[in-house]
Amino acid sequence: MDDISDASRRHQTLHLLNRLAFGPRPGDVERVNALGPDKYIREQLHPESIPIPPNLTSRIDDFRTLTMSPVALFAEYERPIRDAAKSARAQADGNIELRDATRDARMHARIVMREAVEARLMRAIYGTRQLQEVMTAFWFNHFNVFAGKGLDSVWTGSFEEEAIRPHTMGKFRTLLGATARHPAMLFYLDNWLNTAPGSPGARGRFEGINENYARELMELHTLGVNGGYSQQDVIALAHILTGWGIPRPRDENESSESMPPVEGQRQRLMRRMRRRARQFEPADPSGFYFDSQRHDFSAKTFLNHGIPGGGAAQVEQALD
Repeated sequence: MDDISDASRRHQTLHLLNRLAFGPRPGDVERVNALGPDKYIREQLHPESIPIPPNLTSRIDDFRTLTMSPVALFAEYERPIRDAAKSARAQADGNIELRDATRDARMHARIVMREAVEARLMRAIYGTRQLQEVMTAFWFNHFNVFAGKGLDSVWTGSFEEEAIRPHTMGKFRTLLGATARHPAMLFYLDNWLNTAPGSPGARGRFEGINENYARELMELHTLGVNGGYSQQDVIALAHILTGWGIPRPRDENESSESMPPVEGQRQRLMRRMRRRARQFEPADPSGFYFDSQRHDFSAKTFLNHGIPGGGAAQVEQALD
């Protein structure tokens, strides 16, 4: 009878560690048995109460990029790639040194993703807050971004650190809002290009409505396929999300094709003032930027709810 009881207890402990953790590590079975299943579960539900091993903290602290803001990551790792590539293109003779500089800048930027991956593995293997790590992996998969797409190569680690990890054990609405504002998501699903047609900022690459993020926000992130929304809701949400994105590069040149064919003196002055204001506008370290020049301020109907006319607050109402 005692043997059966011991086998049943061991099965329960293994089941617990396979569900709330990444499986049993040396010493975990004994620790759960000593604490008891209920106490272990309560402890894991409150990760802030569980001390992190000092050696793990020390190793994670060595990964400098984990604490860098999206703007700082862009400046240190992406901007040099762009500058080197731009210089290389400007050389008609195909300067070898400039091509090498571009290659070296790309190699240097790989450290960002490498540190993010290594930190995730170390926390999963050596961390004591196992349920938090399991939930971080779960929500990171749910709110998926792709490191192989452009700027997300330097922003995916920040996305986990800032938008996912702090909110894994909290309220879904808070997590949804954090992912909606992070530049990795806004770049991955193209909402940084989403622009109200006919708005003052509709020119160049910012030509009109982009439905990608609006559709995925409902289909994948919240309501699910056949979740009760229509194509009209996708369009309405896309209009609500116009201008919700990341700053335009400060040195972006406006091509002659993007300029109005006929423009009076006042319009030229206003355009220069807007451009100058953007140039000296303080950058938000988070990388998020709401461009009112590209937003549709009209009232909308979304999921049978009226969204009054307004700016960025329309997005918050839609997320609610």
